[in-house]
Amino acid sequence: MPAQPVSHTEYERAKPYVEDVSLEEVIIAISGLKNWKAPGTDDIPAELIKYGGKELHVVIHRLCQLIWMEERVPGSWNEAIIIPLHKKGDKTKCDNYRGISLLNSAYKVFSRILLDRIVPYAEDSLGEYQCGFRKGRLTTEQLSIIGQIIEKRYEYRQNMWQLFIDFKKAYDSIHRESLYNIMYEFGFPKKLIALTKMCMENTKYREPLQWNALSPVLFNLALEKVVRILQESEGGLSIGQNKIRLLGFADDLDIIGESLADTANAARVLEQAAKKIGLEINTKKTKIIELIDSGEDPNETENLAYEKVSDFKYLGATLSTKNDWSREISMRINKAQKTFYAMTKFFTSRMLSRKTKVRLYVAIIRPTLTYGCETWTTTKQVEKNLRTFEHRVWRKIYGPVFDETMENWRRRYNRELYDMLDLAPLTSFIKSQRIQWLGHIMRRRENEVVRGALEWKPQGKRPRGRPRKRWIDVVEEDLKILGGEV
Repeated sequence: MPAQPVSHTEYERAKPYVEDVSLEEVIIAISGLKNWKAPGTDDIPAELIKYGGKELHVVIHRLCQLIWMEERVPGSWNEAIIIPLHKKGDKTKCDNYRGISLLNSAYKVFSRILLDRIVPYAEDSLGEYQCGFRKGRLTTEQLSIIGQIIEKRYEYRQNMWQLFIDFKKAYDSIHRESLYNIMYEFGFPKKLIALTKMCMENTKYREPLQWNALSPVLFNLALEKVVRILQESEGGLSIGQNKIRLLGFADDLDIIGESLADTANAARVLEQAAKKIGLEINTKKTKIIELIDSGEDPNETENLAYEKVSDFKYLGATLSTKNDWSREISMRINKAQKTFYAMTKFFTSRMLSRKTKVRLYVAIIRPTLTYGCETWTTTKQVEKNLRTFEHRVWRKIYGPVFDETMENWRRRYNRELYDMLDLAPLTSFIKSQRIQWLGHIMRRRENEVVRGALEWKPQGKRPRGRPRKRWIDVVEEDLKILGGEV
């Protein structure tokens, strides 16, 4: 009888112990420390450890081995300096601040090693809905999925509801014992659970999760337990081979339902399951959107205390009931314009070369403008607005030109700007990003949600009238320019 394949998790749990820390792991963790970061209570900057040489690395390796075996950390590792940072709103209110923790550099090395051991088990446990803090998973993926669903259901006039969940102090409220039980249930070795507990117990301030490199992965694991309960309930959307109940990026959840009753039921299941591990939904910040307004009131019909809105900013992009990207792109242009005005002194400075100014544009302004552009469905008017903004920036960088015929200074013509540029125009950059994203999707497995959403076609007939331009239509136009095919 042939041997049966054994999963990575089953193999590791069957072993009597988890291997000790190797010197190679320590060196990799040390090399990953970020420069120019404030140290913790030890006052040892990361650079001192990174460039301390082999002897220092060997000493840290011995320390990590000792901690790994005894499952005890130095007392100073349980201390952290909390720096409050203002988020937004009234600066006199404590709720408008978030704290960041300054940790000892040696602890950062150990926690990174532990994180690298935990991640393979976490990847085996987490569902496809979760893209937050996972290698190779981006916010663009979630925006692409929800964009395709909204686009196609709107085209076929099929209604849907979205509930955008916000948790109160999500990272700080999870019960520690619940987390350890979840890790054991998901098949983590007892050694890794014990080391995780060691890192989280006896801290000198109450920050259960949001204080080290382990925090995002541990939160994802705790949330996975809640989501599994939700996934078992009825409802959601059928997209090809997949059933989509929700999308998530860390604690940013988007529950999707075909009807208000379906969405309300999912909200209740999620709320009850979340309370068991310490998570509480923030009713003031949780919002609900209906794609095609039916006049139903969530509060009256389903007794949901969530505000119904016409648009919502999810993962940095504005989703609306009208399925119109022009508003999101206009907001992007306004945001880039504010960034540009804030940096005007650099673009007008004679101390900086034009080459440096172009680099500032590429590094700061263009990313602000083109965030999520892979998922945009652009029109000629939108592209015109993008070019207008870009020309304004280039004219500021290159300045006016002296016209010998008119004998005065004038601003440069568009063709003159393009002749001087050694950079692709903004609209060309966006088109290239869309084409790259299409290639990324088509390389994914057929049963993955991001590909299924692109290839999915709703059942039924479209209403009369010219349909809106689809994302795939725009990409086909981009490819025709290059002589390719979808």
